[in-house]
Amino acid sequence: MRQDAVILRAAFLALLLALIAAPAAWAQGNPFAPGSKPQAAPAQQTAPAAAPSASLGGSWFAELQRQVNRQLNQRLAEINKGSPVALLIGAAFAFVYGVFHAAGPGHGKMLVVSYFIGRDAHPLRGALMGGQIALVHVGGAVIVAIIATAIMTGTAPPSPEDMRGVKLASYASVAAIGAWLLASVLRGGDGHLHAHQDHGHAGHDHAHGKSQGRSSVMVSLAAGAVPCTGAVLVLIYCIANGIPVVGLGLVLLIGLGMAVTLTGFGLAGMVARRRTLAFAQRGGKAERPTRWRRALDLAGPSLILALGVALFIGAY
Repeated sequence: MRQDAVILRAAFLALLLALIAAPAAWAQGNPFAPGSKPQAAPAQQTAPAAAPSASLGGSWFAELQRQVNRQLNQRLAEINKGSPVALLIGAAFAFVYGVFHAAGPGHGKMLVVSYFIGRDAHPLRGALMGGQIALVHVGGAVIVAIIATAIMTGTAPPSPEDMRGVKLASYASVAAIGAWLLASVLRGGDGHLHAHQDHGHAGHDHAHGKSQGRSSVMVSLAAGAVPCTGAVLVLIYCIANGIPVVGLGLVLLIGLGMAVTLTGFGLAGMVARRRTLAFAQRGGKAERPTRWRRALDLAGPSLILALGVALFIGAY
């Protein structure tokens, strides 16, 4: 239970970063007003916005993400004038933007939670997946920004929000991964990390670990396939104004903020699984924990499959 407590504290710490930073994000005005950016910035026409959500919580996070992004944009204008204070503040807002971007509307956090509800995993696996998703997400943004700068200088960059084909491919991949994980569980090769005491199981556990590593990478690629809009615009702005190194640093901080939040969601999924199994063991029946574990093993991949299908249908 001590490990559960450590995991739970880490999850709460990661998710509370958003709440701690919220007042600063709301306190400022709208730097996207005319004149807030130099004329050369190709990101001038559009601002990154989170996907719309019908829920109040989703709307709140979407607006909060926009507010944080506006503050980051204002700091960029000041950084371009050579202000070191603005650089430090901009770095902080880049990290906070990453936190909100991962915590707001989107399927990344739901994938992470579903994945770890469906399997036993070490806490480091949650941090690894959070970092992988963030790396793919901002890595794609760097590629898009470089291409846009090379061939579309002076115009608005291609927005990832309009990349319908990329979205459909990402959502189809999510569904396919969910189906593959579900089939793996049904075959008994689900990649869980069982605590075997017999040395003869060492090779078996190693194979399970390799399988879990492959599935983790696959989920990370699918979750982060659509490039981060905010990172694209930040990097294009910095390239256009002769500060590409600053832009790359800010993009990396956005990725770090995303990784922290996604790690928190992953740890929360692990704790939910552990607590559910611990509750099942209190029933007094020897077969009850086994049935509950099997149900969770099937629930995680099933949620991923359902999420992928729903997103694909909604975006088609």
